[in-house]
This record gives sequence, C-alpha cells and structure tokens, in this order.
Amino acid sequence: GKKNYCMIDPEAQAQRFQPLEPSTPPRSRRWTLVVAAIGVVLVVSAVVAAIVASRPRAEDVEVHRASFMNDVVVQKRCVWIHGVGVDSTAPNGPSFPEYWGNVQDYVPQCSENVFIHQNTVSRGWDNPELQQIFCDTATFGTGNVIQDVVVFTHSMGNMIAAGAIMNGICDFDLTTASWYSANAPWQGSKAADAGSTICSGDNILTEVGSVLDMCANGVLAVGYESCTTGYPGVSKLMAIAQDRVKGAMCGTSAWGFGSLEDSLELEFTSDEAGYGTELNDGVVGLPTSCQIPDKNYVSDYSSNFYAGPLNHLDGTCRNGNGETAMPCGWYTGKL
Repeated sequence: GKKNYCMIDPEAQAQRFQPLEPSTPPRSRRWTLVVAAIGVVLVVSAVVAAIVASRPRAEDVEVHRASFMNDVVVQKRCVWIHGVGVDSTAPNGPSFPEYWGNVQDYVPQCSENVFIHQNTVSRGWDNPELQQIFCDTATFGTGNVIQDVVVFTHSMGNMIAAGAIMNGICDFDLTTASWYSANAPWQGSKAADAGSTICSGDNILTEVGSVLDMCANGVLAVGYESCTTGYPGVSKLMAIAQDRVKGAMCGTSAWGFGSLEDSLELEFTSDEAGYGTELNDGVVGLPTSCQIPDKNYVSDYSSNFYAGPLNHLDGTCRNGNGETAMPCGWYTGKL
C-alpha cells in the first residue's frame, strides 16, 4: 500500500551515525542495538503514516504540472526502465507505483508512459534479454533506432540501456530522442562491492540486504553482482553516457528525505560500503560513479543536471518531493 513519511533533518540524522569511539561496544553489538531500535522507529512511522495518509499529496504535483503545462507545445512518448531489486516480471504498463511512485503525474510532457517491469534480481544489466526488451520497448518495435521518445532510466536501468547500445542492439537518434538518467552507477557501486559481506549471514546488515532484495539464499543476487565496480564491462559504460545522456540526477545523501525505513537501510548500506565523507545516495557515490564528467551539476531541480540531498530510492519519485530535494519535480518538463 501507499506509504507516507515524516520529514527528518538530514544533518541531525548524520550526527547519529558518526563513527563511535573505541570505548564503545563492539561493532556487532552496536548494530544489534541499532537494528533493535528499528522496530521502535517503524512502529512510530506507522502511526505517523496513518495520520499523514489523510493529507492530500496532489498539491505539490499540481504546482509542477501547472508551471509547465502553460508552456507545453510538444509531447512525446516516454519510456521508463527501473533498476536492480525488482523480483518479478510483468507486462509493460502505464505506471509502476511500487517502484516509481506516482511519477507519471509529474510529466505532462509525456503523451504516453510505458513502464518496463522486469526481474532484475536474478538478471544483471548485461543480460541479453533485458537489453533486447529495453530496445524493443524504446523503439516501439520499429527497428533499432530510438526516435521521438524520451527515455528515463534509474539505477541499473541506466546500465541496461548503455549495455544495449554498447552491444549494438539499438541506439538513440539524438536529434529527436532524449535520455535522462537518475542515480546511475556508471562506474559500479561500492555498496554492491560490500554485498557479499552484507549477505554472508555473519553481519547484522543481512536483514537489510534481504529487504533491498540484495541477497539470494545467502549470497549476493546476480543483479547486484553485475553492479560491482570490477564487473566486466562496467568500465565502458560512462563513455556511452557522456555522448548521449541529456540530463541526469544524482543523490548526495544516504539518509535522503522520505521513508524512515529506506533511510535507515541506506545509511547502513553506505556505512558498510565505506563511503566515509564521499557524497553518496546510499548505493552510488557522486564523484566516483554517478556524476558524468564535464557536466555542470547544480542544486536547481529544474536544471538538466541536478544533484541534491536525496537517496537512491528517493530518486525514483516513490517518496514524492521533500523540503530540501525535489526528485519528482526534476522529471517535469524533460523533453
């Protein structure tokens, strides 16, 4: 069902996750205590959600729609491809709320929305079938050239699209089609690198890995394995993006702004990945992976290249907009 969340100050939460002094309890005990606290936090979250559920969320949608609709002259079909962590396959559809929230309500520039829904837990970005499905959808079955279409890709979805291009299955006609990228692990993900430890069963974060569909039978799922920094072919993906991506959104906060559950999971994952002081969205590092070289990333969500205090899951629009970050607003008006 639909979840609603209270807003938490990211700076305040960051202080809670500073490294502990040597005199504190062992790491395993600390994580045990923290995970035990999650239950209390989630109970509080559920109570808050019940209260907030009655509040309309249409207002922030309409603000962005109205500001753009007056200027809409051209509309195009839009194709959406999700990232890793989806454990089922279903026909393409006009929405995919479990992954993308109500993002379709923010894109009046789209005359039609086509959301791909494929298993990306047991298949990686280099899976030939996934790449072919992307191309068949983005070209609307007309060949191997993507024309008069706007493509939005999130997380590993970026890698699927880039891999399809790298393998010559399809490519963009950049005079009529556009590609917008969100939370892309162009150079792989340190969080995926840490996945083997997370999934080993010897770490308190194993439960977090299960919630994120990172683990399968105690080992790192194939989809996440393909996102590791040393995985074959990953080093070639950034060059594909540099030549084709028209706009991109990156997150700079593992805590983000939306779901308490998501925020806790991604804070833990970021810590286990060893990001330290590097800006990251809990899964992908900003300077080392998400940020495309020679592009000017700014804090204005209406710009093509946007970097803001959102986490990896916030970037899908499933958590709506926040007070300090506007991922849903970023999708508005992109043609």
